Amino acid sequence: MATLTRAEFMRFLRREGACDAAMAWIRKQRGMTPRELWWACSRYDWLWWVSATVGTSKRAEADDLAFEAWRVEYLKPGDNREAAHIARLAEYRRHIKWRDVERAIVRKIRAGKKRERSAA
Repeated sequence: MATLTRAEFMRFLRREGACDAAMAWIRKQRGMTPRELWWACSRYDWLWWVSATVGTSKRAEADDLAFEAWRVEYLKPGDNREAAHIARLAEYRRHIKWRDVERAIVRKIRAGKKRERSAA
């Protein structure tokens, strides 16, 4: 399987409509591969959005998590819900593996290129 490059990952995210905050965060993480970005990201709603976009998780779960992550952003330091956020992130990473997401992204990119060639 071909490894997803950073440039391909960025183009994919832009095309699929990733939020400005996520794209800005990725640009700040200079030199990191998509796999490294996946593991460095502390926003599980972003991770879940990517996996939902390529079909490796359910969209309803992504919506629930996005709402919860929004609430976490507004918590006060020491609030015990922060620990719940961290636990949820760890749980997510146990269930959705980067290699599955990467394969799905590569398949989606290839399918798009195939459609473009057919239309030309």
